[in-house]
Amino acid sequence: PTECHVFNTFFYEENQDTRTVAIIAYYDLDATCPAQTSDVFEETFKFKPLEQTTYLFRFWNGQDDEGLDVYTEYEVQAFVNFN
Repeated sequence: PTECHVFNTFFYEENQDTRTVAIIAYYDLDATCPAQTSDVFEETFKFKPLEQTTYLFRFWNGQDDEGLDVYTEYEVQAFVNFN
């Protein structure tokens, strides 16, 4: 949200066929930080399915006005070759 936030790693949680993903960032408490920039950064993570099933990926987007978590969700059909 500001130039003082720097990507650190991903939060990743498994619950049956659901995967919840969020970004964990460092924040510089000692700096004066300009407001949100328009810069977009891309990070990737690897996922190796263990079952041939449909996985639900939930990417955390923050909280709404009532303090409830908001997610963008994608269903992914995994095909596994056990040979």
